[in-house]
Amino acid sequence: MSTILQALQKSNFDQTGTPPPVAPKVNIFMQWKVIISAALLVIIVLLSALIYLLLNPPAKVAPAMNNIVTQQPQKNHMVQVTFDTKPLPTQAPKAEITVQAPKTVSVQEEEVIEEEDNSQQVISLNEENTSTEVDYEDTPNDLKKRFELALLLSEIEENSEIKDDFTPEEGMNDGSDIRDMSSDFQNKVPLIRYDSHMYSSVVADRWIRINGEKLTEGEFDSTGQLELIEIQPQRSIFRLERQSFSVESLTDWKGY
Repeated sequence: MSTILQALQKSNFDQTGTPPPVAPKVNIFMQWKVIISAALLVIIVLLSALIYLLLNPPAKVAPAMNNIVTQQPQKNHMVQVTFDTKPLPTQAPKAEITVQAPKTVSVQEEEVIEEEDNSQQVISLNEENTSTEVDYEDTPNDLKKRFELALLLSEIEENSEIKDDFTPEEGMNDGSDIRDMSSDFQNKVPLIRYDSHMYSSVVADRWIRINGEKLTEGEFDSTGQLELIEIQPQRSIFRLERQSFSVESLTDWKGY
């Protein structure tokens, strides 16, 4: 059909003597340019939307769940409990026990009071002569024996004298420094050359060396006179006879 139409149009133009109209040429480059620009615009819009969705994800809305709580009325069960009660046995009231402290009978007392059969007897004693015989005819046997024992003990205390050469200084068993002791005691202490001193928190590891001998706590020196009682950080405590004394570590004792 198009060929026929073109032939008719050509014949008409030939008859009229006018040239046939020239169809305008389509610019293909401009068409592709428009198509590419539109495609780029669409791609940019899609990328922008995708980036927005990635950066701002839609918040997930959890579906609201209606929890329906059905409250059931509580049923109170009442159970009747019957206890078999028995009366407690009655206890007789406890009798009060009165304890009387024993009376001490001494020789120095002038009167001895005895309670027996609701009667009181007074015995007069002579303090000047405790060995005087006393009439025991009217006294009980128990009281008589205790009184004789008291007389015997008083005679022993008066006649016996305890003799001891124990000096007040020997009672001070506190490990005083040898330099603070009396001169009489210092003369008894032999010469001490303090060579070494080893102190430890473990008792078994403590030791000292005096006069060339190594001693631990509880040991005697070669003379058998000095006993090492305790080793302390800054001193050592010895015992001579019944008196203890201390010497500073690494300090010699050259006598009084």
